[in-house]
Amino acid sequence: MVGKHATIYDVAREAQVSFKTVSRALNGEESVRPATRQRVFDAAKKLNYTPNRAARRLAGNRSYTVALFYDGDFSSYIAGLQLGMIEACMPLHYELILHPCDIDIESPTEDLTMFVSQTDVDGVVVTPPLCDNQELISALERLNIKHVMISPQDHDRGLQVYFMEYQAAYDLMSYLIGLGHRRIGFIKGDPAHSSSRSRYEAYKDALRDAGLRLDASIVARGNFNFQSGLQGARRILNAPEPPTAIFASDDDTAAGVMHYAHDAGIDIPSELSVAGFDDVPISRHLWPTLTTVRQPIQLMGAKAAQLLIDAIRADKAIKMDSVATILEYEIIERDSCAPPRSASA
Repeated sequence: MVGKHATIYDVAREAQVSFKTVSRALNGEESVRPATRQRVFDAAKKLNYTPNRAARRLAGNRSYTVALFYDGDFSSYIAGLQLGMIEACMPLHYELILHPCDIDIESPTEDLTMFVSQTDVDGVVVTPPLCDNQELISALERLNIKHVMISPQDHDRGLQVYFMEYQAAYDLMSYLIGLGHRRIGFIKGDPAHSSSRSRYEAYKDALRDAGLRLDASIVARGNFNFQSGLQGARRILNAPEPPTAIFASDDDTAAGVMHYAHDAGIDIPSELSVAGFDDVPISRHLWPTLTTVRQPIQLMGAKAAQLLIDAIRADKAIKMDSVATILEYEIIERDSCAPPRSASA
């Protein structure tokens, strides 16, 4: 259209439907038949129609924004969740706001409730370890703020998306043991995260089930970052009897392990196998490429956003009972792992 912006009524005339049907179609409501929805989308595209957010908000008492609430730095994990949420939000004409919170210096409950009141978002997705903060989740429930938790420790409360963290770590350990490794080091994750505890418990259980001894000299503290991988590798690889493999709690930590090994002249994988967790982009860019667990990070973000928007549309009160979406994981075998020399000799 030349000289003026297209309105919802123009789209309705072009698509030969009512303006209410246009509104329902553009808001992704399931009551609209797929053929009608497509006709509305085609008409909106032809007329270069963009919904007026202010008008939508007045009509539906919504802001059409959701937020991703996370702790600490903007990591590869958070980036993946963000991409997934954007993927789900865009077709439904929702916008995404990112809100970091440092749990070491702030009260997450006060921070989030103030943030929601100031921005008037329709709902939030809460990531670990914030999703395990019982005070925070109770405040969201009390205030009836729509929310979805990603990978919480408690699987019996609220709307959530997760995968079988413990089993994934156990399977990765079984893979390393199956290659013939009998001394496997481990670098822990951020102690504030329940996932760190799950992965460490899986490590210990896999050793026990294989009849292998847990050796504290080849276990190191970590923090889900490159630096803790460097520090952990220095401790473990200088132990009196160093391991033939190291399981790092995430891919960034594994990258630090590999960097230290390269500097120390330790060949990967002939002298040391290294495995990570998450399958973030760095795992494919390292040399050699990193064996890891593919956590469906982007899909978790998309599913969480969809679950949240569904709850907002239905105007469901967030209750104590659990509605969970459980996703699959995969062991990704790449070039950083091989049988130890003693097993292949």
